[in-house]
Amino acid sequence: MIVKLSEQIHERYAEFKMKAFVIGSVNSISFELTNDKHNSISRNYEKSLGSARLMTEFYKRTGSNRRCHVETLLEAYISKRRFKSINYLVDLVCYLELSTGLLMGIHDTKYLNDYIEVYLADGKETFTHISGRIFIPQKDTICLRDSQKIFASLTEGPDVETKVTTITQEAIVLIFIPPGLNNIILDDKLKFIEDALKNEGIKYINYLY
Repeated sequence: MIVKLSEQIHERYAEFKMKAFVIGSVNSISFELTNDKHNSISRNYEKSLGSARLMTEFYKRTGSNRRCHVETLLEAYISKRRFKSINYLVDLVCYLELSTGLLMGIHDTKYLNDYIEVYLADGKETFTHISGRIFIPQKDTICLRDSQKIFASLTEGPDVETKVTTITQEAIVLIFIPPGLNNIILDDKLKFIEDALKNEGIKYINYLY
């Protein structure tokens, strides 16, 4: 699978980065939020919140008035020590977002082809948002597409077609890295993600991009 940032993204937002990996052989039914995981989230809370706020600042640069959902997720978690459970893969990504502060997207590869590009929308495309509403990204909104269709917006989230479910066998996880995040800190966060996947016993393909 090829994953890339478009030339327009490189030119306009040179410091914006992305990583991606594919998860396969998913056998678990539910995600267990153990004491060790709670402690990991709590231990990294301030750093994670700082990273999430960097993405919120980047949203503003792109013209969005939304707040990065990881910031909201962290604030909700710290008061309740839990998050809403959806399914194993979604819960796993929520845990990784909470522990690192990095915005992530996850999609079922069954509904994507082998080419994914992060690009600036032309303002004419539409997709059915995971909420069920028809969404029309404004011109120059950062979005994701394969060679056939748009399937997500950076600030608004994913479509309904590529969402992961309890029967998903392979998924791609995209990690969006905001400008201003220190490279050493980023390396630590990526290492944490790798270790977390190994601890879950998940087979994954090393970073594609």
